[in-house]
Amino acid sequence: MITYISILLGFLCLGILIYSTFLKSTNFRLISKIFCSLCFLLISITAYLNNPVNLTYFYLIFIGLLFSFLGDIFLGIKKSEPKFNYILFMLGIISFSVTHIFYSICFINLSTFHIRDIIFAIFLTFIIIASLKYNKKIDFRNLIIPCTVYGFLISFMVCKSISLISLTSTNTLALSIIIVGAILFIASDYLLSFVMFYKNCPKSISRLNLLCYYVGQFLIALSILYI
Repeated sequence: MITYISILLGFLCLGILIYSTFLKSTNFRLISKIFCSLCFLLISITAYLNNPVNLTYFYLIFIGLLFSFLGDIFLGIKKSEPKFNYILFMLGIISFSVTHIFYSICFINLSTFHIRDIIFAIFLTFIIIASLKYNKKIDFRNLIIPCTVYGFLISFMVCKSISLISLTSTNTLALSIIIVGAILFIASDYLLSFVMFYKNCPKSISRLNLLCYYVGQFLIALSILYI
């Protein structure tokens, strides 16, 4: 019961965060983002307390969520100095890269590692980067290499999560939650590419990005309850 209360709290914070995008105060938005990110940590903890079965799964997901929390803070801080913003962006991309590494290890631990996961991840990365580069209004500047590496890591995580569908010994609801959460995560990052690199990106894209990201993270955290 407490896990579902945590989810409701998360959606309340998400609503406030999306509302903050209509305001000019960047500090209020950062504070709203911090509380919203704390909610997916809370969901994971309460989920494990209600279902303390797979400690390894909890640890790996929780560490991934923790690095996501750090990444949210790094990307949420806005400064006027370009060099400082570059450092914050790199810290953010490193934090989220660690998140996807831990998620991937977690999903591999549930099944096994296959070369085809890497092949599918490379193919998915190529499609994502090529589609973004094709848009002439998107300017990666000097960040194309770290963005491509990050793209591969999240693509591998998503491909590995989808491969879990072949498991028959794991709760079907848990697998569904994991897969939908992972897909929403990569969808949010695709939208974030427009927010970060697209000239005069519409605010609606930013709001949709937040919705996909947090719902995805809430689901991945919730999967602990059913795994």
